[in-house]
Amino acid sequence: MNKRTLVLTICTVVLTFTEIRAQAIAPMDTLQCPAGAGPVRSQVLSSDSISTWTLICIDVEVRPHLHQYHDELVQVLDGEAVMLLADSVISIHAGSVISIPMNTPHAVQVIGDVPLRVISTHSPGMDQSERVFVEPAAVWGRP
Repeated sequence: MNKRTLVLTICTVVLTFTEIRAQAIAPMDTLQCPAGAGPVRSQVLSSDSISTWTLICIDVEVRPHLHQYHDELVQVLDGEAVMLLADSVISIHAGSVISIPMNTPHAVQVIGDVPLRVISTHSPGMDQSERVFVEPAAVWGRP
């Protein structure tokens, strides 16, 4: 684990258990996917200059993209998927925690009938406009 990942993880844990933030975060098993249609549905749970926490529900896939100014920590709550992470493809499932350093291409394809439900933490805080879509890597198996 590199130093940046360790610091991001420690900050997330400290903020979660010390309740430094004014917002109250519900237990993860009670967080339901936002209503509506769409391949990806999201709900920002908390956001400030330090981090943005988002509940994301993925029915099919998230196209390859990267974040130029933010690290991302993803905790999988439900579902299974394959994930493109830089130039590797990994399997993820409930309980997986994935550290994605800034400027690292990543994408997700859901496996099975259950949406992938994750908590995504970006640090520093972000809005969705800074996501940069990229061409899929050859290892992802797409043109």
